[in-house]
Amino acid sequence: MKIKINNSEKEIASSNIKDLIAELGIKANGIAIAQNNQIIPFKLWESTLISSTDNLTIIKATQGG
Repeated sequence: MKIKINNSEKEIASSNIKDLIAELGIKANGIAIAQNNQIIPFKLWESTLISSTDNLTIIKATQGG
């Protein structure tokens, strides 16, 4: 299915957020995910389903000064 991730359309096979992160090859440490502008807590990633109308935002923490 196609969804928007960080304002770019992507074709994905995953049905939940946890699987999506693995599919995209992103490490779960240091990231936050919002589904339709609502932050999804890490403990809910596996149970949070993705639909074709979703707009996901993935934010990665960085170090800096």
